[in-house]
Amino acid sequence: LTVMDHLHFSMTSPDPRLRKDNMLEENGTTTTTTVGSVEGCSPLPTHSSTIDKLRKGKLPLRNIIATVRNVVDFGAFVDFGLENDGLLHRSKMGNVPLGTLLVGQDIGIDVLGVASRTDKISVGLCGLSLVATDSGS
Repeated sequence: LTVMDHLHFSMTSPDPRLRKDNMLEENGTTTTTTVGSVEGCSPLPTHSSTIDKLRKGKLPLRNIIATVRNVVDFGAFVDFGLENDGLLHRSKMGNVPLGTLLVGQDIGIDVLGVASRTDKISVGLCGLSLVATDSGS
């Protein structure tokens, strides 16, 4: 294929990051949810607008919109409205490849935990139903 063919293919093909991973049966109909999609997500609620409020609140906090800030070998750092970015570890991404995340991309996350001594925030992709993590170090 020529460069123009590759360019045309990449522009007209569906985005591989929008994977349909979960199939749910409800009232005899099948619906799909997209892991990590911002569809159905909302900004961080005001009752969780600081690390202290988030730590005291009920976790996991589901379906929050976040923006990818940096992608590293072990995962990605995401901004979801607090003073600290959250770490999306590659083990909390389901079968979504790390290489499909782009800096500046909006994704849907679940806030899973806040470390009590370091204020590090653990997040996972929404749609995976991950459990809250221990709030140790």
